[in-house]
Amino acid sequence: MYKNFFKIFEKIDPKSTKITLDSNGTLINENNILDLKKYFKLIRVSIYGYEDEECVNITNNKLFRYQKVIDAIKLLSDNNIKIQVNIPLFNENIKHLDEIITDLNKYNIYEIVFIPILNIGKAKNMESIPNVDIAKELYNKYVDKTNAKLRLFKWAEGKHFLVRANGNVYLHPFYV
Repeated sequence: MYKNFFKIFEKIDPKSTKITLDSNGTLINENNILDLKKYFKLIRVSIYGYEDEECVNITNNKLFRYQKVIDAIKLLSDNNIKIQVNIPLFNENIKHLDEIITDLNKYNIYEIVFIPILNIGKAKNMESIPNVDIAKELYNKYVDKTNAKLRLFKWAEGKHFLVRANGNVYLHPFYV
């Protein structure tokens, strides 16, 4: 985590500004939970896979482990922080949705969002992406099996953007 990460938010009035954090959950721990609670109204945690090998293959991050993300979600839940869990849908992780949903049902999660991945930008040549129809089928299968609100994400051209750690800004879903 950037060493001055929380100093950025000291100048923002948390009562008048809604700040949301998107995270893979791997850096959420006991050392920063109170600062996270102080500055963020909502924390969105992404789950890319269930098995460690899937997580590493999908994220290209050797530190990403499913149990580490679940531990972060538990810590957020135990500290009454509003949590949204994003699940980008890949063929590798949809086969484990039963287990993922069972684990998530143990915690106080506000919303779970299934995110279909579009075959454009960085994902242009990926073969392991379920299409939008499969995403809709998965939504219908799990909508009554989760304790949280379940939503299917809908991409809108030019409506989403991503700020990379280096400061570069990209429009979603068309970043490369």
